[in-house]
Amino acid sequence: MKRQIKVGLLVMMIAVCLAGCGSTAGNTKEAMDSELFGTWSWKIDSPNGVTYYYEFKEDGTGCLGQMEDQSVKIPFTYEVKDKEILITKEASSGDGETTNSVGYEVDGDTLVLTAESGKVTTLQKQ
Repeated sequence: MKRQIKVGLLVMMIAVCLAGCGSTAGNTKEAMDSELFGTWSWKIDSPNGVTYYYEFKEDGTGCLGQMEDQSVKIPFTYEVKDKEILITKEASSGDGETTNSVGYEVDGDTLVLTAESGKVTTLQKQ
């Protein structure tokens, strides 16, 4: 069961991190980061109803985790460029790091992430 949760978490991380490239001109890093600070969650439609979250800290670090099992966490660093979040984490192979990007938009307590594939994930601020 725990292995299934970790695999599900990894699949969601990959899906969310795969995104299209966008312009890096425009808003400053400071202005864009402040919108992201905090914890954002979304629930997976499944029999288990698992809820995942992203935590973005002011120091440019964060983690992807599962609300129901706080031991399941993937640490990352992030950078914001225009309307894109660049997330760097340890490669799943354990050999180096990978950086992926995802488009985003914040509207109050809602964060919308858009992958290059067009997959949209809507998160709520906690």
